[in-house]
Amino acid sequence: AARVAAVAAVALTDDVARAGFISRRELIESFTTPSYGPTLANETSEAVTAMLLDLGERDVDPADLHVVEQPISASVERTADGVRVNVWSVLVVAVPGTGPGRQVWRTVTLDMVLVGNRWLVDRWSSVPGTTPSPAAEAAFDDAKAFVEPLGWPPATTLVVH
Repeated sequence: AARVAAVAAVALTDDVARAGFISRRELIESFTTPSYGPTLANETSEAVTAMLLDLGERDVDPADLHVVEQPISASVERTADGVRVNVWSVLVVAVPGTGPGRQVWRTVTLDMVLVGNRWLVDRWSSVPGTTPSPAAEAAFDDAKAFVEPLGWPPATTLVVH
């Protein structure tokens, strides 16, 4: 159940990016612990605001922004307080009329704790990669880097939108 909740939280990236400031905070707090929700909401709002300001400087209407994050696979390990879920995903950001969309392959690590009868996010971090399909100017990971995340159970069959 923690794995399903973590994958679902990562898949909400597009909803979080499109939400307004107040609704974004409420959405984030719906899948995080009461102690961690405000922190993640503030960090996320700062990142989204910076991205929207950058788009505004390029005369792009933020309403044209499209963000989709698709979890690919996920692994779970027990921790002292709950479980840690690693979700390998691809994040695609596109604004029609501004060139090709950008893809970001990343691994999101979520510490999940059981609160009542629900698994909630108590820590969220992400790192770039493993990257199978880099931008033309970027380096890419050796194929052996994919052995571990490709061995995790598929996440896409668990996501319900």
